[in-house]
Parts: sequence; C-alpha cells; structure tokens
Amino acid sequence: MSEEHSVDHPVGQQIRAERDVVAAGRDVTIQYFGNDEKLPRPTASSVLVPRQLPPDVVLFTGRAADMAQLDDLLLEAFREGLPAMVISAVAGMAGVGKTALTVHWAHRVSGSFPDGQLYVNLHGYDRRSPLPPEHALEGFLRALGALPEQIPLGIEAKTALFRTLTAGRRILVVLDNASSAEQVRPLVPGTPGCLVLVTSRSRLSGLVARDGARRITLGVLSREESLALLAAVLGSDRVSGDLSGARELAQQCAFLPLALRIAADYAAIRPYRRLMDLAAELAVGNERLDALSTPDDEVTSVRPVFSWSYQALQPSAARAFRLLGLHSGPDISLPAAAVLLGVPAGNARNLLDTLLGAHLLEKDKADRYRFHDLLRDYAAEMALLDEPEKQRRNSVRALLAWYLQVSEAGRFLLWPNWKRNESGGSIPLGLPFTTAEQAVEWYDSEIGNLVAAMRLAVEVGEYEIACQLPEALRVYFALRRPLAEWITSCEIGLSAARHLHDKRSEGMILGNLATCYFYLRQFEDSLAAREDSLAILRTDGSRLDEAMGLMNLGAAQTELARLGDAVASLKESLAIARQIGDRNCEGHALENLGALYAKKQEYEEAIVFLQQALPVFSDTGRSHAELHGLGLVLYRLAICHLGLQQYAESISYCMQGLDVQNVVGDRLTVAWTLDAQGKALQATGQVSQAIQSWQRAFAILEEIGHPGAAEITEHLANADHQAKSEAQNC
Repeated sequence: MSEEHSVDHPVGQQIRAERDVVAAGRDVTIQYFGNDEKLPRPTASSVLVPRQLPPDVVLFTGRAADMAQLDDLLLEAFREGLPAMVISAVAGMAGVGKTALTVHWAHRVSGSFPDGQLYVNLHGYDRRSPLPPEHALEGFLRALGALPEQIPLGIEAKTALFRTLTAGRRILVVLDNASSAEQVRPLVPGTPGCLVLVTSRSRLSGLVARDGARRITLGVLSREESLALLAAVLGSDRVSGDLSGARELAQQCAFLPLALRIAADYAAIRPYRRLMDLAAELAVGNERLDALSTPDDEVTSVRPVFSWSYQALQPSAARAFRLLGLHSGPDISLPAAAVLLGVPAGNARNLLDTLLGAHLLEKDKADRYRFHDLLRDYAAEMALLDEPEKQRRNSVRALLAWYLQVSEAGRFLLWPNWKRNESGGSIPLGLPFTTAEQAVEWYDSEIGNLVAAMRLAVEVGEYEIACQLPEALRVYFALRRPLAEWITSCEIGLSAARHLHDKRSEGMILGNLATCYFYLRQFEDSLAAREDSLAILRTDGSRLDEAMGLMNLGAAQTELARLGDAVASLKESLAIARQIGDRNCEGHALENLGALYAKKQEYEEAIVFLQQALPVFSDTGRSHAELHGLGLVLYRLAICHLGLQQYAESISYCMQGLDVQNVVGDRLTVAWTLDAQGKALQATGQVSQAIQSWQRAFAILEEIGHPGAAEITEHLANADHQAKSEAQNC
C-alpha cells in the first residue's frame, strides 16, 4: 500500500478505528472523508439523487476479513486524492451471503457517495432468463432523472446516456446476482468517482481479466461466525449453554447464512427445546426431499432446513408459500399475490407477513415481495409435491387473467378511444390505479412481471393470454418505448398466436413488431413485417386493423423513399378511416400524408393535409394519445411554413406545438420543434433567441443520445459566428 494509504493517513486511521468498533460488535456508519485537503468532501449534485439500496441486513454478523477487503477497495478509489473507477466482484455459491455482505457494506459507506446509490437484481440465476442489461439501464436512467421520452433506443445509446448522467458524480452501483461479464459491462459508469459492486455465483473471470475487477470470493461462514450468528438471534446464553448442540445445528445448516437464519428463527420460537434435539431433527433423512436432489443441485445442502421451517407453518401460510413459488416474475405486488392466493388483500398481507417473519420471503419495498433464489426453487418444488394440479392451474390462470385485465384497463385510461379487445375479460375490482399517470407507474413497476407472465402463459398452455397481453400493452409500449421488453413480448405473443392459428392476433403482433423495428430505424425489417401483417389483416382483421396497418406501412415506405407507394398506402388508410368513422386513425393518416409531402418539399400540399388533421386531434378525447398526435401536426405545420419562408407562421406553430408537447412529455418532438424555431428565428434576424432555442434542443438530443445533436452543434456554431460578425459591424 502506498504511503498515503498507510495507517498514518487520515482516511486509513478512520477505517482502522471503525474496524475496531465493528469488531467490538457496535454498529457504525462510515464516512471515508477526513480533513485531508487531498480528499475534499463531495457535494451532492442538484439533479435527482437515487437511493435504491435495499434495507440493511438486520443482525449482520461476521465477515470481518471480507469487509476489510471492501474497505481497502474504497481507499484505493481515492488514491492520491483522485477518485478512480473500481469494480469489485463478490463471488460465491448460492445462499452464502453475497447480497447480505454487499448491501450491508454499501449502507455503511453510502455517505461517501452523496450523488446516490443505484441497485438492481439482475436475476442471473433465476429459473428463467436473466434480466437483460438494457432493461436494467432503463431503470437506472429513470432513477437518475431521465424522462421516458429522453431514454434512447438501443443498448449502446442507453449506455452512453448512463455514462453521461454519471460523469463527474460519486455514485455507488450495486449489480446483484449477475450471470456474466456481458450482463455487467453496459451498467458500469465510464468515468472516475464511482464504485461498482457485483455479486454472482460465477467467478466473472472476464470482468477480472478485461475490466480490472477485484474479486472477493465468499466461502461459508466459519464455525465461530456461525455460532455468533446463532447467538445474535437466540442470545449468547442459550448458545453457550448448549454449545455442542449449537455446533451441530451449524453443521446441519452447512454454515450457510441463509440456512442459519431460518434455523435460528425456528429455534427462537421454541425456547424450551435443546439445540441438540433440533439439530437431530435436521439430521433425520427425508426420503421425499432426497428424491429431489441431484449431484449438482444447489438446494441440496439447505433443503432440510427449508423443510423444517416450511413444515412448521400453519396450513394457510404453507399453501401461500408454495403458491408464490408458481409466480415467475422478479417480484410480486400485494394485489397480485392476493389474486394468486385467492384471498382478500388483507388476508394476503397477513400471510405474506408470516412468511417474512419466518425468513421465507423478502420485502423489497412497499408491498412488493420476492424470494431468495434458493427459496423460490424450493417453493416451486413444494407446489409440485403438495398442491393439487387443478389448484395450481387455477391459481396461475387467475393471476395471468388478472395481469391481462389490469393491463387492458390501463390501456383504456391512456387511450380511451382505443377499441376493446373482444376476448378481454371484465375490468377487475380493486384496480391498482385510477388515472392515466398512475397506470403508467403501474406498468413501469410491473413490466418485468408482465413479460414473465407471457412466458408462463405459454408454459402452462394459456396461449390466448400470451397473445392478448402484447396488444393490451401496445399503448404503453408506444408511449414509453421500452423496446427490449416490447420486442420480447411480440416474439412470445407471435409464437402463441401461431400455435392457436389465430391469424388476427398474428397480424396485430407482427404490426407491433414492425413498429419496434421502425423505432430502431431498421426500416427494411419494419417494412417486411408490416407487409406480412397487412396481408393477414386484410382477410382476418377488422377494417380498423387494415387502416392502421396501411398507415404504418406508408410511414415505413416514406422513410425508404418509396414515396409513390407511400402515398397510395396512406390515402387508402385515410379512405377506410373515414368510411368507418375512426377519427384517431383519420388524424394520423392525414398527419403522415403531411409528413410525406413535406419530405418531397411540396409544402403547400402538405399543409392541406395537416390543416385537415388539426381539428381531428383537437376535437377528440384529448388523451395522452390524441395530444401526442396534435403535437406532431403542429410541428409539421411549423416545418412546412419554414420551407415556404413564412417565418412568423412557423414560429407561431412552434410555440403552439411546444405547449402541447411539453404537456405530453414528448421530448424528442420538443427538440425537433425547437430546432425548427431556431431556424425561423435566425432567418428573421433574432439570432440570440435562435441560439437559445438550439441550446435547449441540443441539451435534449444530447441527453437522449440522438444523432441530431451534431447537426444542432453546427447551427449553434454558425449562429455564434453570425452574432459576432453583426456585433463587429455595429
């Protein structure tokens, strides 16, 4: 260790003193900033400061050497007074306490990271697929203050924005339960000042070799640490009074913290039982559980402990435990749990609290619950063994139907004029939201569960739900654009629709997939999927389905400069929309025709279509969806008048458009409108105002990683040169 990190250094002295406090069994909050001028206390940024760490571990015991290694990493991060990027990979087997160690240490040092703490469970070893890094990035970006419309498309752009928002800030990033280095790398900030902690059952050798991660490998607790953990729960007198029994109990728990905590809780509510007797219960072979074991089964060593606690539950709590094992998402809300268990919400809360008290369930935040990975697997095993097949199917079917019904209810709030899916059920009682804004929040919190529900629906043969959910989520996906989840849902739904030979659903989902490709600017793929979709919808869909398909086909054709085909598609869409009286489709067909003629620089013709679209969106329900369409029309009118050199009219439409777009939160269209406004202002000699408009547009485009930011930079440079020339002439 360098001289500045010796025990004589102020930070080193502080850590040494605090280690002594921890070793003495007293809690401490570590602030690794002394009075050394080389280590100034950081100042929290004025931007949003995330605090995402899970609750600290109660009665954390042992791991002094591992905590010391993490302390040393933090010292290294401030070597010579300059913070450096440090990545620590905490590896070890399931149940060994990787998350507990990391979260506990992160809470102790959180004061050293005043710009926030980010946390995500990557579900690297769940029964189903790990969390894709682009999904995790979206959560981080929102936590850092990025609005949904600011979040760019594609993992590279998301990573770039994440590194922009974390640049120059001191943030602690905890990536829990990673499966691979590839899952981790996009989530690592790109500049000094941050510390990244990764936990994984894998050794993550690639992260160590390529990215300089420092590996800490956790083993099981020592015998002494295990006894200390038992004493923390049971009291030192009980452990010392039955030391042989305590040692045997620790042995039967394989010295794993997870198993020890469950066993200690079991023993705590049986204060008159000898620990040796309780250990003997664990030693008794259970043929039913042994039959579940395989040589590489990670649950084998702790299955008897789980069984011990599970068998002690009252029948209703035991049933709740095993039914929760059927849920396939990353966590579960209280309303969803009530549906799965088939009980009122109050009863469900009591059952979940019972499982929390037995350490068989964890609570992430208000009314959201999750299993430890090993306990999830064990709960699923118990469901197969102890729950009748009919009851399993009915419970899962009820949960999937609830997710579908609530998703449809949210869709109607976001877009009241959207036609109901004929096969959808009734709106459920006790809806978890009442406004469009609350519906979006619900979707945001449940999107991982909704995608998992689609997979589960296919697994259990509920193909209709699997192909209806993507359509129920369509409006949310279009507004928020979480493209990774959108594409995944389309792929699952498409497979289910084809299994059912449901041509209409196949056509609709293909259309949604085409929209995803369009947003990714993969226009050839979008066009191909749109053509396949339209071919199906012409024969198996409604007239509205056909009109919407034609409209979106025309948009793709426009981007590929197939303008003749685009005009034909859009005019056919417009004719059908007017024939069936669907105002929203009519408005978007007109808006797309305006965009097409503006692309051809036939501005007078474009204005004709846009002026027809204007009252359509103004006269409809003024929901989020209609306001979005109105904002686009006003922007396109501004562009047309700009092209005609009618600058006053262009500026007027820009101002009207910005009012609407800001209400909806459509940041990308706001940036486009500000760009148009800047051009019109410059053309009328209002150079300083033009610079202000472009500066605002540049800030938005840079934040969302849009390539148009480079063009705005050129406008700013030219305007600045013009302003200086005019000043010199004066």
